[in-house]
Amino acid sequence: MDAHTRDDRAGLADSLSDHHRDVRIRLRADVSRQDWLEGRPAVRRQSRVESDLHADPIRDAEPASRLSGHFGRLGNDHLDVRGDLEALSLDQSGPDSVFRLGVVGNRAATVDHGDELGERMNAIDLIHRLHQHRAWVNENLLSATNSLTDEQLHQQFPIGQGSIWKSLLHLYAAEFVWLEALQGDDNPLVQGDLPGKIPGNQLGEGGIASLDDLREKWGVLLQRWNNYLADLSPMLLDESVFKVAFGTGKRVATRRFDVLLHVCTHAQYTTAQVVNILRQVGVEKLPETMLISLARKEMQP
Repeated sequence: MDAHTRDDRAGLADSLSDHHRDVRIRLRADVSRQDWLEGRPAVRRQSRVESDLHADPIRDAEPASRLSGHFGRLGNDHLDVRGDLEALSLDQSGPDSVFRLGVVGNRAATVDHGDELGERMNAIDLIHRLHQHRAWVNENLLSATNSLTDEQLHQQFPIGQGSIWKSLLHLYAAEFVWLEALQGDDNPLVQGDLPGKIPGNQLGEGGIASLDDLREKWGVLLQRWNNYLADLSPMLLDESVFKVAFGTGKRVATRRFDVLLHVCTHAQYTTAQVVNILRQVGVEKLPETMLISLARKEMQP
């Protein structure tokens, strides 16, 4: 397995003749790309009696509920008829990284070493789930506004941005500017916003004119988010993302992982304000917003 390439996929040449509960493997740092392409083994089985390659202990795999195998699985790789392990689906990792394979039946579950690759892979799964939930809630909020009159949509309340309309604009705008920042624009501006003010202020010209206009723009933004998240690499999570804060005008740095979490927690905060106002304007069937509600719907046959 070439430890220096982004596509770290390789066949493991060592045969697993018997199903040990754990097999230690080591990524060789001296393997060239050509060696890898020619099929020369870049991963070897580490003997049980051989000392650990890292000073800190290799973390044991933990059973996972609802899943066969182990918690922290990076792949779902089967053993072939000879007992050889098929390709591992791993992201980029440094040389001499160590992983443990827990073999259950004919499956191999890979578990990370300490806080290395596996935890980052688990972080990607968490990010994807939270953003899936965010998109589901957004759709529910927009659906809840279908029966509202223009008066209800713009009625003022001493909460959040002051109305359902302004709160929805802010929710959309926050997602827009943070995606722009994640993609390298440190001073993004939503069409129709004035700079230096809260995203979604729509105090400028050419802004979002109606709910239909907002739905259309949000649909385009959702696809952009989906594309970004699909390409998100675990190795990018610790990078700094720069953005000019609208309140101070200062360019500040935030870890990419924290930005991705913030977008979702901010969305939940603003969603609670919108639901509060929906209740006050007389909406009886409020939109579902809890992640557990999404999870239960997904479990239904």
